[in-house]
Amino acid sequence: EDERRRLDGAGYRHVPQVHEPGDYATRGALLDIFPMGSALPYRIELLDDDIDSIRAFDPETQRSLDRLEEIRLLPGREFPLTEAATKAFRTKLRERFDVDPRRSPIYQDLREGAAPAGIEYYLPLFFEQLDTLFDYFSEHTLMLLEDGALAAADPFWQQVGQRHESRAHDIERPVLPPGELYLNPEQ
Repeated sequence: EDERRRLDGAGYRHVPQVHEPGDYATRGALLDIFPMGSALPYRIELLDDDIDSIRAFDPETQRSLDRLEEIRLLPGREFPLTEAATKAFRTKLRERFDVDPRRSPIYQDLREGAAPAGIEYYLPLFFEQLDTLFDYFSEHTLMLLEDGALAAADPFWQQVGQRHESRAHDIERPVLPPGELYLNPEQ
């Protein structure tokens, strides 16, 4: 149960059978998990509180493959899905938008512990501030851009703006301004 809570909090989905990255399933003394960034899922066989074996397995046939000594897990999502984090998110959603929690699928899904499709577009509501990739570079980092990279940024930014305008009036699924989610081409 403790591991299930940790996996849920890390954004993994509890499912009956593991098929894709971000899934995990429990059956008796078995824990199947498909970590983000992994080519294959893993089957962890438990013996009381100890790990008896770890094996990769084929998600189509469910047959075990190679035995492993250890695995490393990345979070299932870019944001936490703990009870405290989702409660803070729901509070910020109500503060930012005039939503009726009973009619908002995003609010309801998160209240039930599920991560709705498109939740990554609400990332700023999970954190006090967001960092960009550039925040991790030193001031002496030399940036190289592939030919055409900046030219591609302008049409992308225009598409983002158009999508925002077309969805800006949806009261059940409100959207954040593009500048809160993306850097504009000048930035």
